Amino acid sequence: MNRSYLMVAGDKPKHLDKLPVLKCDTAMINLEDGVFDKVGARELLSLRFKDEGLRIKGKEIVVRINPLDEEGVDDIKAMNPLKPDAIRVPKIQTKEDVQKALELVDEDIDIHLSVETKEALH
Repeated sequence: MNRSYLMVAGDKPKHLDKLPVLKCDTAMINLEDGVFDKVGARELLSLRFKDEGLRIKGKEIVVRINPLDEEGVDDIKAMNPLKPDAIRVPKIQTKEDVQKALELVDEDIDIHLSVETKEALH
């Protein structure tokens, strides 16, 4: 059971360097809100983890992407080869959003959906 989550910025090499020693069950790498250079963040992650992927012993690694109608599709395409444990898709609004996420994310990667409004819940 994962009891503790810690979010790190996906565009900060210093934060990414700490992933192996963070005292948490799940490390979430953020590509969404606080990340200004989203393309640069994807490139940094791809370069940093290209050989071993986003697998760190003893930790679940989740990548929080941008909404699908913004840069989320590009985020997924960049993260699929890195094989994080999960990809968190924010701002899910419709069942079509869920279907699109299922089609885009590799089958061996879990999907975490963020349903953030009452309208989306219905």
